[in-house]
Amino acid sequence: HRESGLSGESGQQGSIMSNSVCPPGRTGIFCAPCPVGSYKTDSGRADCLPCVNAPLHGIYTEEGSTSSNCPYHCAKGFDAVDSNPLCLDDFQRFLNIVGGWGSLIGILVGILMFVVLIVLWRKHLLHRTTKRKQFLAHRRVRLSRTDSEVGSLLPDSQPLVAQ
Repeated sequence: HRESGLSGESGQQGSIMSNSVCPPGRTGIFCAPCPVGSYKTDSGRADCLPCVNAPLHGIYTEEGSTSSNCPYHCAKGFDAVDSNPLCLDDFQRFLNIVGGWGSLIGILVGILMFVVLIVLWRKHLLHRTTKRKQFLAHRRVRLSRTDSEVGSLLPDSQPLVAQ
């Protein structure tokens, strides 16, 4: 049964079937917009395809997408997509800046080695200073002896006489 004023074919009562082809971003017999998180690039009644471009903490925002690059925003607690397109948290952004876990571990090992070298160098300097102080103290003791002390160290057969 065909009603006047409607373009379409007869179908079950209460439904209208379109003869037209759905434009991109729309699907089905009623050319409904693709649901949020899906897209369709071509004309026809083909099913919409799932979007896969949003990162882990991205949330799709629009229905009827006509491109596989579906719009999304970052979940609550993350910086906006404009400044954080990968929707990374602060630590993940830091890791991304330094080049990942491998680079971070390399940096930490480098810092640890530097600290160990400083500690060893200070220990060496302390040991060297202690030995130098001991040497100078011993030398002062030797130089501070009087002539009589020096003379008393010589055997009796060799008196200390100035010539």
